[in-house]
Parts: sequence; structure tokens; C-alpha cells
Amino acid sequence: MIDRYSFTTKILVQGKLKKQGLVKVFWILFVFILLLILFKLLMEDIEGVIKSLRGIIVPCVLISIAYRNLKREKYVPYNMDIEFYDNFMKMIIPSIDTKSGRGLHCEVVEINYTDIEQMEYNIPLFCLHIYGPMRKIEYAKPNNFDEIISEVKISTYDIYMEAKDREVLLDKMKKYSGKEIN
Repeated sequence: MIDRYSFTTKILVQGKLKKQGLVKVFWILFVFILLLILFKLLMEDIEGVIKSLRGIIVPCVLISIAYRNLKREKYVPYNMDIEFYDNFMKMIIPSIDTKSGRGLHCEVVEINYTDIEQMEYNIPLFCLHIYGPMRKIEYAKPNNFDEIISEVKISTYDIYMEAKDREVLLDKMKKYSGKEIN
């Protein structure tokens, strides 16, 4: 390894459904009221149907409120290390949980400098987009490179950074890769 740079990045992760049990109760109540309305319609009790329709409004409102919190995505800060070698670089997030069901694990993305097709920096997002064939490896445990749980080829990778890291990181990327950043 020639050089290493550590900083805080952010990763988009899926949110969790909040109050899942409450949503199930509301759905059961909703279905029960619909069956009650159907029964009253079959018995030709229009007044009872109107009362039941009023009773269905509350569960509908509560279900919609609960579903507003369904799987909201958000950016979460994580520590990232970029290791620069003679011919390639590694982007390492030693401990990450993307809420994808894998739990806490480690991610490493490797790319040869010759494979970098393009690097673009997005000023408003403070994000460096890297294009080219690279390998993404996920390890089963944080800070542990023994057990691989996933290895895939990817063609783009985004590195979000804080303003204070921008100049240093972009200079290192240019220096070691020999590529320009647009």
C-alpha cells in the first residue's frame, strides 16, 4: 500500500417499517368492517351500511399514517478508508448495515487504475462518481476479511464526502490514478 485516506461517507439505506404489529391489527379491523358492510348490504340494512362506512374511515386514516413510515430511505454516515496501491485502489467500509438483511458486515470495492473510464465530481452532492469495471466484495463480519458472503462486478461507485475532505481526496485520486476528474 502506497497511501491511505480515512474519512466519513454516507450510504443510502432502507428504513424499517415502524409499528408493524399495529398495521396488522388495523388491516384485520379493516377487513372485518368490510365483511360487516357486505353482510349488512346482503340483509338490505342501508342505515347499518352507512354507520359501518363511518367506522371504516378511522382504520383507513390510521393505516395510511402507519404506511407513511414504510421503508423510507435515508443517508447514514459510515467510516470509509481508501487504500491506494501501485496499480489499483480499494474503497473499504469496515462496518456497515444497509438494512438489506445481511446485518453488520464489511464492504470492499476494488478497481484497477487502468479500468477507470471516468471520474466526475458532483458539487451540490459532494459526491465523486467513478465509472468502470470494478469488484465489490462483502465480508460476513465487520473489520474481518475472512468469510466472503458476496462478490459482484459493478460499473459505477459513488463516494460521498464532506467539504473538508474534498480537496485532499480528489487530489489523491488524481495523483494515484493518473486520471482527470470532471
